[in-house]
Amino acid sequence: MEGGLMKERPPFFLEIHPLLELYQELDAKIEKVKKETGLDCIKGCGECCSIAAERIEVSVIEWIPLSLRLWETGEAELYLKKMEKMDPQGPCVFYRKNPSKEEEECCSVYPWRPLICRAFGFSAIENKHGQPIPVLCSVLKKLRPEIVKEVDSKIQRGLEIPIHSHYAKRVALIYPEYGKRRYSINEALKRAIELVGFYMELIPDGRKGLERMDSYDRAA
Repeated sequence: MEGGLMKERPPFFLEIHPLLELYQELDAKIEKVKKETGLDCIKGCGECCSIAAERIEVSVIEWIPLSLRLWETGEAELYLKKMEKMDPQGPCVFYRKNPSKEEEECCSVYPWRPLICRAFGFSAIENKHGQPIPVLCSVLKKLRPEIVKEVDSKIQRGLEIPIHSHYAKRVALIYPEYGKRRYSINEALKRAIELVGFYMELIPDGRKGLERMDSYDRAA
C-alpha cells in the first residue's frame, strides 16, 4: 500500500470532485470531436480492452471514484478476490468479451473508467512544434481509412482535440501522492479499493465520501 496514509489531512476521497469534473470536461470535448468528425468506437468491439492488463497503466487516483462505489454496493471484496485469481496476462477485471444488447459496452464500469480508457482513440499527442497529432484506434483506421484525413482536416480548421498528456498531468496533480505513479490497470484498482477501505475503517466520517458519488453516478 502507498506510504503516507497517516498524514494529518482530510481523506483525499472527500475532495475527489476535481477528478470527476475533469472527467466530465474531457468527455464533453470528446463528444464534440465525435459530433464534428463522425469518429466513434465500433459497436461491440472492445479490442483495446482485451489486451493484457499489465500493458495498460493507470494511477491509483483514477480508480478512487469507482472504489468508493464498490464499497457502497458491497462489491469491493468480490473484485479483490477476482483479481487474486486472475492471470497477469489476462485483461482488465471489468472487461466483458461478449456484451449483451442491453449492456452495449465491453466495459462493465464504463462511466467510471480511468483516464486512458476515456481518451484512447479520441485524443492527441503534440509534435515538437506543439501541434496536435491525433492518435486513432488502429481497428477503426483499417475499417474507415478516410477518418484520418477527416479528423486532421477538422483539427486544421480549429477543432480542439484533447491532448492526453495535458489531462494526465492534471490528474496527477489532483492528489500527487496517488496520481503520479502508475501501475497495471488491475493492480491500480486493487490498491485503490484497499486504500478506500482502509480510510473508511480508520476515519469515522470516511463514508461521507460515498455521498459525493451520487451526483456523478446520476450524471453518468
